[in-house]
Amino acid sequence: MASINLAELHEFLQDLVQEHETRKSPVLNMLNRIQERYRYIPIEALYELSRLTKYSFADLNAIVSSFEDLTTEPVGEHLILVCDGTAWHAVGAVDVIKAIEDELGISCGSTSEDEKYTLKSVYCVGACSLAPIAMIDGVSFGRIKLTKLDEMLASLKTDVA
Repeated sequence: MASINLAELHEFLQDLVQEHETRKSPVLNMLNRIQERYRYIPIEALYELSRLTKYSFADLNAIVSSFEDLTTEPVGEHLILVCDGTAWHAVGAVDVIKAIEDELGISCGSTSEDEKYTLKSVYCVGACSLAPIAMIDGVSFGRIKLTKLDEMLASLKTDVA
């Protein structure tokens, strides 16, 4: 992944803290905004946010660790989440995950070398009745058939090219 411009990060965080200084509990919103901007939360951001606020680095890191949606690991331009819950297994989740891995050339839990795709499994997306289900860039695709999956991933590759 590309390195973070620390001067730009510092300026962004100063503005973010100033924007949130009158809010009662702003930390989660600030962490979400950092992740929206960088696609993950750089460790440098946690250190700088700690310096600019009343929150310790340990507290900020604990908050990030408590939320599955937040990550300190860089992710690709396109994030693909696959549900790994019970309903998934009952309807062939392993085949769907394998097809995604084969099509993108990455394993679940990793990012492609070109940094375009990250594939992760999650325990629940709250839509068991639509299993098998995947979320691509926040959009849910339910009752996935392997042929439908090929089309979805092909269009995703076209969008990235």
